Amino acid sequence: MGRLSNGKKFKRPFTLEPLSIATLAGLTPPNVELQFFDDRIEDIDYDQPTDLVGISVETFTALRAYQIARHYRMRGIPVVLGGFHPTLLPDEGLRYADSVVIGQAEDLWTKVLLDANKGKLKKRYSSNAVSQITRTRIDRKILKGKKYLPVTLVEFGRGCPYHCEFCDIPIFYKGRHDVRPVDEVVSEIIASGRKNVLVVDDNISARPYILLEFSKAVKPLNIRWASQAGITLAMHDDVLDAVAESGCVGFLIGFESIDKRNLKLIDKKTNFTIPYKKAIKKFHDRGIRIYGSFIVGYDFDTPKIIDRTVEFAIKNKIFIVNFNPLFPIPKTPLYNRMIKEGRLRNKKWWLDSNFRYGDFPFNVHSMSGDDLTKKCEEVKETFYSISSIIKRGVGSKTNFGNPLSALIYILINLRTRSELRGKAQLYLGMDE
Repeated sequence: MGRLSNGKKFKRPFTLEPLSIATLAGLTPPNVELQFFDDRIEDIDYDQPTDLVGISVETFTALRAYQIARHYRMRGIPVVLGGFHPTLLPDEGLRYADSVVIGQAEDLWTKVLLDANKGKLKKRYSSNAVSQITRTRIDRKILKGKKYLPVTLVEFGRGCPYHCEFCDIPIFYKGRHDVRPVDEVVSEIIASGRKNVLVVDDNISARPYILLEFSKAVKPLNIRWASQAGITLAMHDDVLDAVAESGCVGFLIGFESIDKRNLKLIDKKTNFTIPYKKAIKKFHDRGIRIYGSFIVGYDFDTPKIIDRTVEFAIKNKIFIVNFNPLFPIPKTPLYNRMIKEGRLRNKKWWLDSNFRYGDFPFNVHSMSGDDLTKKCEEVKETFYSISSIIKRGVGSKTNFGNPLSALIYILINLRTRSELRGKAQLYLGMDE
């Protein structure tokens, strides 16, 4: 939850379920009573009796998490923080909570609960295990009754073997990419009883022939699934064929930039392997939709390059696109470089209650942070304009292949436009 410019709370009903919470629930011993509040869609009852509070924290939710922690600690209830942000900045987390979990939770969560029950909660719990994904257990009962989209989230792999300058994933997972047994994932999908599945992997195509095995295993399930993949998947026609035949309806693909100087700067070497236009055609020819991710704010970005980017996305009829501001996440190589170059306007922008999701905390060589913010909002409006939606639909078998796919395409584009408009105006934090 966050604060809009008019001071009102921003809630997002009918959003995706939080798989991390279901994972923690699955790790919790059966004699421990659980209750879950999803701050994105509902109010928190701070007066509900409890002995311990756990909060999962990302950098963008850090300020809000610290505000929630304060309310509980004022009531004398100990708070444990976990997730990406406390792992990156545990000392900061301990200024707002009683304990932090550093790294993956599978071999730590039971210890946290046992220590809390004894009144001997430690300040830090740090995992030394290389990989924990094969020990994960999911319990979705804790999510029942809440307004989530009817989509099952499953995890096949964790981490990414690449080291893009802006990304905190290789830091959290120490550069590894590990997968669960395929039959275990298949069983989880069957148990969910749903036909719409989102595989939450950061890069499901990191090892293409493991993706091939996954695709063959889920094909008999007759599901519709989507995930996040790298552009390099377009180099493996046999894997792409199997992916399409298995029911894959789309991938989020990080194009990042159409300017090769930017790609080189951020160490996105994989995006040099195949021309974007050729790769897009390979996905579209198989009926696979693309959620394109472009990042605005690289050193070589200019208004002209940013305009060319949105033109490229429209011309190539990409299903939906997000033009994300470049955010220096703490501890990433990008953040460290920004600090070294003295370019951050606020070194701890994630703690600034006046910072919005669409703001830039730095300047580039050709544009100020404020100008970048305006330009980013402008290209989003251009891409999601009615004329753009029509141009990207007409003549596209992927977007307008039949009446149902055309309806889905239009509804998702209109919904995404609305969400992006709202999120751009959303301030970090929402203290009651």
